[in-house]
Amino acid sequence: MKIALIILISTVCNFSGATSMYEVEVAVESQNSVDRERGVEEALRLLLMRVTGLKSVPQNELVAQAYLHPGNWQTSYGYIIREELDPQGMVYSQTYLVVNFERELILRLVREAGLPVWLSDRPRLLAWIVNVERDGERTILSDASNIALTKFIQKQSRVRGITIELPLFDLEERNQLSPSIITGGFDELIVQLSKRYSPDHVILGYVFESPEGNLKTLWRSPAKDDTQLYGVETKTLDLAATKLVDHMADDAMQRSVLFHRELHTISISVAGIKGVESYMRVLSYLESMEFIDEVLITRVASDQIDFRLKSPYSKERFNSLADREGQLVLKEPSANVSDEKVFVWRGKL
Repeated sequence: MKIALIILISTVCNFSGATSMYEVEVAVESQNSVDRERGVEEALRLLLMRVTGLKSVPQNELVAQAYLHPGNWQTSYGYIIREELDPQGMVYSQTYLVVNFERELILRLVREAGLPVWLSDRPRLLAWIVNVERDGERTILSDASNIALTKFIQKQSRVRGITIELPLFDLEERNQLSPSIITGGFDELIVQLSKRYSPDHVILGYVFESPEGNLKTLWRSPAKDDTQLYGVETKTLDLAATKLVDHMADDAMQRSVLFHRELHTISISVAGIKGVESYMRVLSYLESMEFIDEVLITRVASDQIDFRLKSPYSKERFNSLADREGQLVLKEPSANVSDEKVFVWRGKL
């Protein structure tokens, strides 16, 4: 069967699933204890791949010990049954072991093992897909579509810790967008239409069947300063999806990966703290940040606390990241302000 798919993917660096980052699904044959133990070990391997951004995690002594006792890192587990597609597109039922891991313990393991940390602020991928049928009919898939390639893309995105979305393709988009616009090279119009999803940048890709019967995946950025074309050739749709998602994940990881080697000392003040509960929430929030290795309190005032932090990031980068989530808001400096930055706590009091 001839297959021709044209894909446009927009990435948004706004991953909001920091909690679900530490929840991993692993396919298992049964719910018995043997399969569960194997599944927990595999889940830990997948989680370390997700947290570090590495497709192959180096197995040093600390990592090897963790694999021997993977249950020490989990908080809970359960099972779900989901309909899946095999590489030929046939539907089957698959049991998954769902394992939740302790976030702070995993981050400590990664840091002590000398591995990188890929920040949980991950890309969200918005995929515009034109499906070309055997008879030549072309349709744009929406979030309600059910096609093998999109399922495989979503599955691999869960493995790598990034989010894949399809457009709504509602009446507004139907009135402006047709398959010929996507296939005709109207890059500027595509970028404009994608703005409602707040994309960071746009990737154009193509998946089609080669004369040899393989699936060829090509993609590029429509940016004027980037005309480089990437491509792989695979035997099946699931491998094509894996290569596509891996490329996007690898590219994003290079922009936000941390190595906890050289640490910077950063002094900040947090204002707006009212009472012990508010103080505990601020302290817990700072300790939970992936880009903070150490939190020390240096001074306590009526509604303000001074902290000395250790971070792999510079002060400027730290201030930008800390201000991004909206819990800590960077206060405008006054004329006699020192080098110490003052944040206002906007989280729960």
